[in-house]
Amino acid sequence: MLPTGKFTSPANLLDGPTVDVSTRTATINWGDRAEPVDSSVEYGLSSGNYFSTEAANTNQDISHSVELNNLSAGTTYYFRSQ
Repeated sequence: MLPTGKFTSPANLLDGPTVDVSTRTATINWGDRAEPVDSSVEYGLSSGNYFSTEAANTNQDISHSVELNNLSAGTTYYFRSQ
């Protein structure tokens, strides 16, 4: 059976997420599934209302790290990882 590229259940987080923040960047790290997948993060200025672009890492892995760049200092951002 070949994979369809679609998951039918949410990821099982093994650790995280953790967020490392500096002045204009944030790095979001988490571990999930026992099978390697790519990762992406949607983010925005309010929960459930995300920007039209997302940050992604196309490496197939079980340990994920996605960096958000050019953030505004002193601003609260909301995110969800996929």
